[in-house]
Amino acid sequence: MVEMKLRHLIPAPLRLRYKIAYRTLRDIHSGHVFCFARQDNHTAPLEHCVEMAQEVKPGTLFENKCHNIRLAAAKISAVTVLPGQVFSFWKILGRPTLKNGFQNGRNLINGSISEAPGGGLCQVSGILHHLALKTGMVVVERHHHSVDIYQEHERFAPLGSDATVVYGYKDLRLRNTYPFPIRFELFLENAILHCRLLSAENLETQEVVFIRQQSGQHVHVQAMRKGTIISRSTYKSNNE
Repeated sequence: MVEMKLRHLIPAPLRLRYKIAYRTLRDIHSGHVFCFARQDNHTAPLEHCVEMAQEVKPGTLFENKCHNIRLAAAKISAVTVLPGQVFSFWKILGRPTLKNGFQNGRNLINGSISEAPGGGLCQVSGILHHLALKTGMVVVERHHHSVDIYQEHERFAPLGSDATVVYGYKDLRLRNTYPFPIRFELFLENAILHCRLLSAENLETQEVVFIRQQSGQHVHVQAMRKGTIISRSTYKSNNE
């Protein structure tokens, strides 16, 4: 508790600089800094495709959210991930600021709803994560939300498939372990977000089941594929 109070005495920009520097040093030590996928000019045809779609629900700052999704989709769709490379959400998008073209949208920060540039991008990272699970990609880094804010009729994706992203703090990173290149392709059409994983060879898809267990004020979710647990998530329940 004391550590948390002391942390809040440090200006947010300084905390962010520290986290970015810390992450950079950690990436250098792990070797990731040399294998991040970036925008490229690869023209090799990727003829195979696995697709997933989600509704973008209407709500506060809906048009801004759609703008942010389209901007993110264009950046991500321009990146080919070669064998052994790591897809990093923030390495591709860059910092979500008004100066960089993002608009204010709804964000869930520390369990509370607020507005910030780039709001709504978690739906993009979430659908990428869900599709990665279905195709057996290696999830290097993923963070779930701390609170389940949705009622069942409001959900656009299964609880447990989400991937929250916070610039400098929380990233979504996926490794291409296939012996051929892949590329995510996203586009928004009639309030439906489409996410495709294109590949040079056919990808085997597997059903992912999300199993929930309520425990007091929290809900625990296990994501399972072929009877094996591949991720665990715990949320503060919205049904208190």
